Amino acid sequence: MAQGQHHQGEVLSLPETCRVLGLGYFRVYGLILTKRLPAVQDRKRHWWIDRTSVEQFQRNIKNATSGKTRRSHNSGDGQGRHRVATGT
Repeated sequence: MAQGQHHQGEVLSLPETCRVLGLGYFRVYGLILTKRLPAVQDRKRHWWIDRTSVEQFQRNIKNATSGKTRRSHNSGDGQGRHRVATGT
């Protein structure tokens, strides 16, 4: 299969998966090792990830982050420090 061709049942190499997800090598490798992204390793120790697993992972991440709003829980100077009243 030539690189860049996409069809049903396609598997991606670890570097290709990194490009598709927009993540670094060690981040994706960690996802594989923790079984958050299913992959198989061949006899040459290369990792292969099914494209449908990558697409499912993308959907899960998108769904997990789409409902979140960013709020600051710190009152103070915005750098995690709080003003303390002194009794002078």
